[in-house]
Amino acid sequence: MQSKMPKRSASTGNINRRSQAAPIHRVHSETALSRQRTEAEPIQQQSRKNSSQRGQSNLLAKISVNSQESRTYRDSDVEVNPPAIIVRQGEETHSRRDVVTRMLDRIMRLLLNPAIKEPQTEKKVKPKDKFAIKTPHLAAVKLGKDIHIAGNSGDKRVRELHQKEGLNRVLVLVEKLEHGAGDAGRYEKDFRKLEMLLQARYHQGEDISDELNQIKVVLEGHLLKWHQVDKKESDKGSVHGEMALHGPMLNHAKNNPRDKSAPKAPIPVAGVKRDCLFCQWAHAILNEHVYADLGYEISTAGTHGVPFPNWKAPQELMENNNALIAFKERLQDLNHDGTLWTMDEAGKVTLDGHAEKINNSHDPYESESDVE
Repeated sequence: MQSKMPKRSASTGNINRRSQAAPIHRVHSETALSRQRTEAEPIQQQSRKNSSQRGQSNLLAKISVNSQESRTYRDSDVEVNPPAIIVRQGEETHSRRDVVTRMLDRIMRLLLNPAIKEPQTEKKVKPKDKFAIKTPHLAAVKLGKDIHIAGNSGDKRVRELHQKEGLNRVLVLVEKLEHGAGDAGRYEKDFRKLEMLLQARYHQGEDISDELNQIKVVLEGHLLKWHQVDKKESDKGSVHGEMALHGPMLNHAKNNPRDKSAPKAPIPVAGVKRDCLFCQWAHAILNEHVYADLGYEISTAGTHGVPFPNWKAPQELMENNNALIAFKERLQDLNHDGTLWTMDEAGKVTLDGHAEKINNSHDPYESESDVE
């Protein structure tokens, strides 16, 4: 069975050509909302100026925000960009992720691989029991030795059958070498790399790291910790998968507080997609108002810049008054030309008016490497 991954695009304001020997350049985000409106453009201009001073050229060519042209990048081409509240509707960003997070990315993609949804070799069952994951997104985070995973709540949700059988079906395909793409595409690479992890020969044949080995142990023991499985929303909203992970992430941060004067420890969130616009803002706001005091910073693969009606805020944002005010104020900036975005008391965002169509790719960047 063939599957076709959507083509990905990139914003040259966030991805720059970098040499393999160059250190990671961290682009610090300005999260104070009071400065966002007046400093957003100068910050971007300064970023371009700094890149020019370093003698770096834009990657491959100038790419428009809505470009659908497929691109593949080396990790050294991608800068570290923390979630930022200054990101505007339709603006794309990418951010560098470590080897462990990339492995979690591909495991989430394989769980959504169309080739494993309804195997033709199995006897057909009642529609309610068909193995078809409706959720458009799965997100994951590794906290200590545990891997937490969540899909969107609401109508497009993960059901108990997926939780019980999804990983097993992926591992069976890997064991039988029945790689799912058939077109040597991204799924094919994902299956091959997962196979290498399970055989302890991932990362160019080097010794497997402790963290990667922990992922291997979790997979082989079927020990994934799922969240909001079969969770409906009474108000028809949807808590996106990465938002549902703030519960375990905040518990982890509170149970392992760090010295505020030390550099913030990143908590990388993996998944099938980059953040939507609202998830990107929520991550940035929670970083400023919640995680900073505990010595942590949530990081993601970036954002595709698309806002979604019926997006629902996580409780961690709703319970922090400063964070809630910051999000609502940022939401007001989307209101123009008869468009009205509002948030109700339950945290659901609704749209009154016409939503601008944005054709950005939702995918994280793809590494050129065949083995890491």
